[in-house]
Amino acid sequence: MAHDSYKQSPGDAQLDHRRMLGFLAGNAACGAALGAGTAILLIWLDIGGLSGLLGHAAHPFIALAMLAFPMALLFGASAAASAVILMPYDDPDPPEA
Repeated sequence: MAHDSYKQSPGDAQLDHRRMLGFLAGNAACGAALGAGTAILLIWLDIGGLSGLLGHAAHPFIALAMLAFPMALLFGASAAASAVILMPYDDPDPPEA
């Protein structure tokens, strides 16, 4: 049941939006760091011979970026999407008992 009587002031709405964007940005940054760390771990553990392939590449930094950037983007987007679902929500007008 929607409560139309609650009106949020512009200052409260701006503070609420900043908190939500900060929550999303923090989750996305943690996810991106986790993705980049996973890419580095894959190379360090030499999963699928990635370390050897990078060692023999003509431009290893480009190959590393082609591995790490999409993984960081994927993990960051996944973390941000899960943050949207799990976002804490404060009910502005709780139901009366």
